Amino acid sequence: MAKKEDLRIIKTKAALTNSFFALLEEMTVEDITVNGLCEKAGVRRATFYKHFTDKNDFILYLIKDVRERFEHDTWNKNGLVPVTKEYYLKYAEAVIQYLLTRENAVKKIIDSSVRSTFIEVFVQQNYKDTKKKLEISAKGGMNLISSPDVVASMLVGGTARAIVNWFENTERCPVNVLLRDIFKIIDRVLS
Repeated sequence: MAKKEDLRIIKTKAALTNSFFALLEEMTVEDITVNGLCEKAGVRRATFYKHFTDKNDFILYLIKDVRERFEHDTWNKNGLVPVTKEYYLKYAEAVIQYLLTRENAVKKIIDSSVRSTFIEVFVQQNYKDTKKKLEISAKGGMNLISSPDVVASMLVGGTARAIVNWFENTERCPVNVLLRDIFKIIDRVLS
């Protein structure tokens, strides 16, 4: 069983996370410094370095934390959701809607030098979770066109790439068209 974090640590990390996103509204990822982040969060540098080795370590934590909060807020707060094709469709839609509420931050991250780190961590964690869920779905009778490993790789990697391309495109299609196209692919991969 995982040890619960002390409330002070939780509050410190929350202050740093909120401050990072506030600073991201004003500047690029590269321009955000540990000093600036600590000052904005009201956290001493020594406290920052007690929890993180450097800014990149904090960014890795941030990605995982945001993803875990998304997962909790979107799916787990109402209990377990049956793992059906509709689950995967709703999940893809929820990810896109979640990112749209943070569109400015997403665009700045995509344009940053840590872009590949953000995307890789996001894809890896989603791949692990999706593979586990697909294994459960397959045991429950869902027909997959390939192994859960391959299907998870294709669904997560393809969806992530499509979302990144959509955010990068200055003449992008409406979000409902993006979702429709992603839904078509999910529908063909899962039966």
